[in-house]
This record gives sequence, C-alpha cells and structure tokens, in this order.
Amino acid sequence: MKGKKVPRGFGWDCHGLPIESLVQNELGLAGVAEIQKLGVDKFNETCRGKVLKYTSEWKKTVRRMGRWVDFDKGLIYQGYRIQPYSPALATPLSNFETNQGYKDRQDPSLTLIFPINLNEPKFKDTSILVWTTTPWTLYSNFCIVVGPDMDYNLVEQDGKKYWIAASRSAAYFKNPNIVDTCKGSELVGKDYEPLSRISDAFVMPDQQSRHYKIYPADYVSTEDGIGAVHTAPSFGFLEGGRLPLAATA
Repeated sequence: MKGKKVPRGFGWDCHGLPIESLVQNELGLAGVAEIQKLGVDKFNETCRGKVLKYTSEWKKTVRRMGRWVDFDKGLIYQGYRIQPYSPALATPLSNFETNQGYKDRQDPSLTLIFPINLNEPKFKDTSILVWTTTPWTLYSNFCIVVGPDMDYNLVEQDGKKYWIAASRSAAYFKNPNIVDTCKGSELVGKDYEPLSRISDAFVMPDQQSRHYKIYPADYVSTEDGIGAVHTAPSFGFLEGGRLPLAATA
C-alpha cells in the first residue's frame, strides 16, 4: 500500500522549561515573583525569541529521530502521577528536565552522643555513640539498635565515656583509652536520653514506653559507622525480642 505523506507541524512543548530557565538566568530573575514584576508578556516574548534561535537545531534533530505519533491506537491516555516540582519556576518538571539537575555528591554522615539513663555502675555516666547517614530523620527515630553478638568498648576521653563497637574504636579515637567492654546484648534494653521529646504528646503511653531504648538488630555491621544505628520502629516492633530485619535506619 502506498504510504500517505503526513505533514509535520513542529512544536516546542518538549523544551519550554529549559528555555524559561535560560531566560531567567540571563535576565537575573530569581523566581515567579520577579517574572511577574517584569511582566509575564515581556518574559514570554523573550522566551519565544530564544526558542526560535534553536529552530534549525530542533528540526534537524526531530527528523533524525523519526519521531511520529499515532493518536488512534489508544496509546495516549489521561491519568495522574506524581511530578517533580520546581519551586523557583512554580511548575512541574519532566523527567528529562529533572535528570538535567542530577549531580553526584557525597552526603554527610553524623555521629551523635546519647547519654544512657541508668545508675548501674557499668553504665552510669556513660553515653552511646550512634551513626546515621540520614540526619533528616533524627526527630522521627525513636530507638537505637546494636549488634547483640558484637563487642563494644567503653572509651574514656576528656573525662567522658562512650560506648562504641570495638572494631571501630580506632577509627573514631586516636589511641583510645578503653576502660571497659561488653557485648551488644548487655546494651539491649537500656534507656537513653533522646535529642528531643517533642513527639511524646502525640503517642499512646504503650508506644512511648517502647521509645528511647536500645534494641538488637541483625543488620547492624561494622563495615562503616560505629556499630550503633539510630532508627525508627517498624510494624512487628519487638516481635520475638528483636527488631525485625525490615526496619530501616
């Protein structure tokens, strides 16, 4: 069957936002409020000029791609999905536009000091060091987990004492002064003082009684960090006396 020639009307829907961002940078506009102050009509006209600047490049690229769309096969539909959003431009972003902004970076980790609330001689006036790579979760995490079969050192420095995994002591302390040792199982069940208690008013008494304690977990390792992880309780919390493997730090 002889093919029918279909006219191609070039459109610019696929790169509107990059053009807007380019114009914003050139005009020194920080966001929507400044665009409105300049005048949306003036901003749009500047954007049109930039689009037309790259017309020949787009025509060449689209022809090479051979990009055709058949609207009659039911392949296009209306639906809903979560979209990345640009606060500066006050508009959703496409996946392509979002991918342009991805960068490799080294996220920081934090080591925190949590005092242990116990008068037992071995643990009185001591703290446990805790490692996290998700500092934004600190106020939603309500427990510390340790490896029950792991060895922990009590390191004294500047008059203060800290519990830390034995194999990680040298990574955090230069010539660590080890004054005591224990298994992780001895730390299990101990109460500690949290960063904040702002959420206490919003939980039931039985839930609160399980917060701010040290629990055992099989996923704790000493490859990185410190041998103790700040985490949130999951469903099945304390089932069988251990924190489930599904719990996440």
